[in-house]
Amino acid sequence: MLSIFLVDDSKAYLTMLKVGLSDNPNYYIKSFTNGEDCLRNLHVNPDIVVLDYNLSGSKSNAMDGLEVLKMIKKYHSDIKVIMITGSEEIEVAVDTFRHGAYDYVIKGENALLKLQLIIQNIYGSITKHNEELGAVVLELGRMKMKRKALIIALLITITLFIVTEIILEPFIEQHTSSNLIGISLKLGIAFLLKPMEILVEVILIRRSEIIT
Repeated sequence: MLSIFLVDDSKAYLTMLKVGLSDNPNYYIKSFTNGEDCLRNLHVNPDIVVLDYNLSGSKSNAMDGLEVLKMIKKYHSDIKVIMITGSEEIEVAVDTFRHGAYDYVIKGENALLKLQLIIQNIYGSITKHNEELGAVVLELGRMKMKRKALIIALLITITLFIVTEIILEPFIEQHTSSNLIGISLKLGIAFLLKPMEILVEVILIRRSEIIT
């Protein structure tokens, strides 16, 4: 879900933007008629702020769009701010980019379409980033599984060695009166330990499958 703040002192224009962007179910949209309210709600971490450059509001001392842009980039530099304005002066565009605006849209008949394309591109890049991050997390999980499999196989191998070579072998040699009895005991032990050997082989095979 992409979180978008719309900020414009014209309620009619604000409604037009909200209606035009609400067609996408992946967008969560919240609108404000002044910059102060927008700044007070930045704790919800919106992905995008669409901000009117000529923002004035109902109060004489209200912050303009450029001031709001500066505050957003100062405390939330990761938020992408798209400036919108009715001015076609190149100096205005340069000023917004200099203070960290992501893009710039001139109000007009194609403004909504351009805004939709910009937001769609941002959404695509965020989605791709999240997918790549998910792939990294998945790979880390697979590496953790490999380590666990190796540890289990190693512990079982050590256990087999201790049981057969250190404990049982001397016991058999000391307590068997004939080679036939010794051979029988060894065969019985081998039969009992065979499932453990098979388990080690299964773990190692499974590990090789995970790696490939």
